[in-house]
Amino acid sequence: MRWAVAIGLGSALLAFSCAQTCVECRRSIPVADCENNALTPEEQAKLKACRDCALAACPPPPEGGVYFCDAPTGTCVEECSLAPNTCAWSTIATSIASVQTSDCTAVYVGTDPRPYVYRPRYERGLDQPRLQSRLTIDLVYLGESEEVVHTWTAESSTASFSSILDRMFQHDDRVMVKQSVGSLLDDFEKHPAKASVNSPGTVEAGSTKTLTVRDIKDDEGRPSASFNRLIVKAEQGRIENGEENNAGKLFLVGDGAFEVVYRAPVTCAKKTDVITVSSSCDIGSFAAFPPYDSPAEKVIARVEVPLSCAGWAGTFTFHTVEAEDYDGRQVLDCTQSRHFRRELTGTAELALFATPGDARVFEGRGAPGGSFSRTHRDDAESVCPTATGGTITYLVKERCSCGGGFMDWGESGVNRLSLLGNDQYDYTLDVAIAAAGPCAGTHEEFTNGERKASHELDCGWEVLDVFYGTMQGERAAGSRHSEDPSTHSIEDFSWDLSR
Repeated sequence: MRWAVAIGLGSALLAFSCAQTCVECRRSIPVADCENNALTPEEQAKLKACRDCALAACPPPPEGGVYFCDAPTGTCVEECSLAPNTCAWSTIATSIASVQTSDCTAVYVGTDPRPYVYRPRYERGLDQPRLQSRLTIDLVYLGESEEVVHTWTAESSTASFSSILDRMFQHDDRVMVKQSVGSLLDDFEKHPAKASVNSPGTVEAGSTKTLTVRDIKDDEGRPSASFNRLIVKAEQGRIENGEENNAGKLFLVGDGAFEVVYRAPVTCAKKTDVITVSSSCDIGSFAAFPPYDSPAEKVIARVEVPLSCAGWAGTFTFHTVEAEDYDGRQVLDCTQSRHFRRELTGTAELALFATPGDARVFEGRGAPGGSFSRTHRDDAESVCPTATGGTITYLVKERCSCGGGFMDWGESGVNRLSLLGNDQYDYTLDVAIAAAGPCAGTHEEFTNGERKASHELDCGWEVLDVFYGTMQGERAAGSRHSEDPSTHSIEDFSWDLSR
């Protein structure tokens, strides 16, 4: 593995690389601008112009090189022309990189959101007999509230930036000694190294169970910091909650325990599933630092889940549309228009189990997996004459848009496959929206543009029907399409179940 340390803004970059192998988390830490009480307003403006010019004009430097920009000419030169004895951000960043980099840590100057940042601060003219200048470098964690991980402070009896720089980085008794910053961060983060997760017991195919991950600690047995992230993954089934990640679902350590909703697979490739909890190299809240597609670091807990496999498993897909669209229709003395469309689409993942006492009947248990989406839009307007010769306009507006998972009605036979003999079957299905998220919209009534009434619109729905077909070996599959021109309705259903 090759690693790189980069210091620069935009294309103003210093970079070098070497071949190393990182067995721990690789971190990238930016170096912020140097807070500098030694610059006059004119010097601050000149420094900013130099950096802006570098962003626009300077190409990437050769390996081991550095470019700066001369703002008045817009050309790249070796150094920005600044007043002497001021805090040079490039020198600070280069110096930090020289003593803090490792095969697992990259130090750079940039603006990408990162959990950590180096913040240098240079003070000159302190007007004390033995203290004329001070250079302070804070390593800061940018959490919901900032925390200083470590501070390095160098002081000098002269007001010389080069002198204070030597005291921080070059002298035999230099303040920032050559070390890997990883050890500081490991102690601060208390990186998760072990945890426990309870067994949910036997889980029926397609159903859900809630597990709890707890006892999250580092290598030394200390509780892991709340901002650490963990990745939870199931080999066959899936994790329903958590933040999406290419390696599984992400969770924050938080107060040391969190719940995981596990859904067993509809079709069992094996009769035992395995859920793993792994540490992640990313940290911080998901709002501040969006989940990166980084791989899991190492497994710190696992649990085997026995599966109760279904007799039949498969999917049911549906798409229904109701619509009406007209203008200028005369109803009594009123002119009416309506623009209405209601659409429903989704796929339910089904697992059916043999019923006691009848080997030909298989029923679902609990809510099926899968998801749906539903939209509803209705604008119905009537323009009617008044007794005084004018007109009055009535408008009803309805809106609804939602999606989610499914629930069943909890009644016997609402998700049932019956084998009728002679290779015939009938399949009865009744699914409705998940109770976890209400599917509600708005109903509003207007008179001459003024809203007169409004209330919540229940956008709930269900699919309840019986589907017949002929077996295809160990498979019950089919589809049905219907249209009703009078109501502009369309129904498309398809199902595919196999033993």
